[in-house]
Amino acid sequence: MTDFSRFDRFKARRQTKQQRPAAVQAVDDSSSTVTDAPQQRLTGNTSSAARASQPPALLQRRGQQQQRVDQQIWHLHARMVDKLLAEPQLFAPLPEKLEQAQQQGLLRHSEYLFWHCAFALYPDAAAFRSAILSQQPGPCKYRRRTRLVGILTETERAEILQQQAMQHDPT
Repeated sequence: MTDFSRFDRFKARRQTKQQRPAAVQAVDDSSSTVTDAPQQRLTGNTSSAARASQPPALLQRRGQQQQRVDQQIWHLHARMVDKLLAEPQLFAPLPEKLEQAQQQGLLRHSEYLFWHCAFALYPDAAAFRSAILSQQPGPCKYRRRTRLVGILTETERAEILQQQAMQHDPT
């Protein structure tokens, strides 16, 4: 017969680390009795545990801020795509710069594949536009670390961001 006492001690230590510090007591309005609310275990990595301890309003604001940043980046990329399609000479150095960044180890393979495939779609304007401006999570993530560098001037960039600020906060 196997002795499981060591495993039981490990399991007990792990459960005490993952439980909330104290049981929350809730008052049942219908019967005015005090009941113990079930203890919730925090699972996952430490970042999810940290997020679980934050108030929901803070999480909601952070989500709204990330959406706003993604929206600004999307509008910048929409203008960059328009400019690339209008002025093909601006597109010429982009594939070469992408290859250099890949050789220097500055890109993850998935990021390289996204940009390489998007650049391969350049001759078809509609496909190129839809690849770059897709609202899927992957392209959103890759747009945050864009390879479309040096397309817009600083005044064009500031104009787009100012328009977005006015749309978001009309006061």
